[in-house]
Amino acid sequence: MSTITIAWIALPFFVGFSIYLFPKLDRYLTLVVALATFAYGLGQLVNPVSQTLELLDSFGVTLIIDSLSGYFILTNALVTAAVILYCWSGDKTSFFYTQAIILHGSVNAVFICGDFISLYVALEVIGI
Repeated sequence: MSTITIAWIALPFFVGFSIYLFPKLDRYLTLVVALATFAYGLGQLVNPVSQTLELLDSFGVTLIIDSLSGYFILTNALVTAAVILYCWSGDKTSFFYTQAIILHGSVNAVFICGDFISLYVALEVIGI
């Protein structure tokens, strides 16, 4: 499951940067990533498996994926898909779709980042 999670985190950034290689597919690629995020978020809601990933040992970033983050991921996927479908017939450039999908991936990373949560818990424990 952790391999799927890391691939899901990296997918929007990889696709965002590869849109410049295939500018004719920009709308389709961004919609595919939004649908993949929707499937991942729905999978977290249907089968809530809480997992913790520590990147770069104990000094790195801690990622916590649980059912609560599944709701946020699902909402982000729906909003991103709605924006892409709304701009589908417009004259947006591939740079817009690159920005949209990188923003989508960044917001997903914020939703599963556990460092802010652990900081909040630590402040609550010491009474601040």
